[in-house]
Amino acid sequence: MATVISTEGKSTEGKSTEGKPRRRKKRGSDRWVSEVKGIAALIAAGFALIALATFDPTHTPNWNHTRQCDCPVQPGLWAVEPHVGLGAVGAKFEEILVVDERDASYLDDDLPHLRRWAATD
Repeated sequence: MATVISTEGKSTEGKSTEGKPRRRKKRGSDRWVSEVKGIAALIAAGFALIALATFDPTHTPNWNHTRQCDCPVQPGLWAVEPHVGLGAVGAKFEEILVVDERDASYLDDDLPHLRRWAATD
């Protein structure tokens, strides 16, 4: 008596696939990712080089009580953001300060918070 063995619907886990060709990735299909990473690395390196070449620890844009801030202010336009706060409540306002060789003044002399302070004096 002959016996028929069917392999349909059976799992092929653990079996060798020597007779089947391997599926290969197309060559260069994700090459653009490598190129973008390379370009980003070059940009970051250029930025770091320029930042290190122009860094001067004696000049700081911060104005505070430390000795590091005892240098003269460079002429130009400065965006100043004073912060006033107590506990969890605070306020911040922005002003543009014009600094030249002889003087410093606000870009707009009619500032709302200065008008209010002048009214309380």
